[in-house]
Formats: sequence, C-alpha cells, structure tokens
Amino acid sequence: MVDALLDTLLPPRCLTCGSSGRAVKGVCAQCAARLERIEGPLCDICGAELGTPGTCLACLSNRPPYDVLRGVFRFEGLLVDMVHAFKYGRVTTLKHFLGSALAGAVEQWGIHADIITFVPMHWTKVVDRGYNQSALLAKEVCAHRGVRLADDVLRKTRRTAAQAGLARGGRRKNVAGVFEATGMRDKSVMVVDDVITTASTAYEVARACKEAGASAVAFVGLGRVL
Repeated sequence: MVDALLDTLLPPRCLTCGSSGRAVKGVCAQCAARLERIEGPLCDICGAELGTPGTCLACLSNRPPYDVLRGVFRFEGLLVDMVHAFKYGRVTTLKHFLGSALAGAVEQWGIHADIITFVPMHWTKVVDRGYNQSALLAKEVCAHRGVRLADDVLRKTRRTAAQAGLARGGRRKNVAGVFEATGMRDKSVMVVDDVITTASTAYEVARACKEAGASAVAFVGLGRVL
C-alpha cells in the first residue's frame, strides 16, 4: 500500500530517459525496445554471426577453452550508455533490468550449470569502484534461477590495465594468466560478465576453469561487440 501511494505521489521515472511512463525494473518500454538483441544463426561455440547454423572455421581450427559464449545485446547505442552508467556512474539500480534480461536470455539459450559465478576484479579495483558490476548481474541471474552465487571460485591474482582501448593482441596479453579457479572439478560452470569485446577475458577465465577441472564452461555477457 505504501509503495502504491509513493508511486502515485512520485511516479517512478525511467533510469535512462527520465520519462514518467510505465517502467519495468526501472526502464521504460521505449528504451527497452531500442536495445538490439543478437539473433542467429550463430556459431554454436563462440557465438559469431554465421550464414547458417553450425561451428565457425576459427573454432573448428582452434577450439577455445569455453564450450559456449553468448551475448544478449549488441554493445552499441543506448546499451553503451546504460552499461557505462551502471559500471562507472554507480547507477547500480540498473542491475534489476539488465540482470533480468541476461537471466531470460540464459533460459532461452538453455544453459544450465552446476556453478554460476562472475568475472572477478582485483580486490584493489573493487575497493576503488565499490562493487563488481559483473557480480551484481550474476546475483540477479542466480535470483531468477533460485540458486546460490558462487563468489569464491574465481580469483584475479593481479591488477591489470583496463581492457578498453587495447587492441586484440594487447587485451589477450593484458589478462594472460591472471585468473585462478578452484572448487569446480567435474562441475559445469557459467561465468557472467557485463560486456564481451574480443573474448580475451572469456578465453583466460575459461582456461583457468578447465585447468581447475571444470567439465564445461559457458561464458555469458549482457553486451557483445560483433
């Protein structure tokens, strides 16, 4: 009753455009419609766009350590603004909308895992920012699936430069060997991230998981650069 009264006196506004129209989890229908979902056919491993369903030549010739990699939306336009506000602007209430979108996509993709976790940040970076945006997304996914978030199975061993602005080769070198995994032997693992760009982080995280004995690794992100 109190919430209904507050909504009447102070109508909730869209977190992105500020309109007072009906907002679902903080985002109005008009803004939600501006986000472009990534549709198939896609490579069944790396998620690259293909003309027909199957596995791309890159994965056939050099199979990555992850078993499947997927992104929900193209990382462009409004999504860039939303992620930057969520990631750098402390607009953490966006986790409800963004996390719900990711959880729904995971369900649609049919990805099931024994362990759900997230890409870790170095502890000094968490102190600087105050939170790990990928952890917030992962918590939303876990809440939708009714499972516990595994927040202690992945660790980043040293602080690295920001991936943004680095070329593909630089990104891979920047994160090479910086992740350690534990507690996942013979378990299927799903790792949550905010944005997938060159998949360098996905590659290194998945490699650490497989070295720790994971039976399968799915890497999922909210945004994807294609």
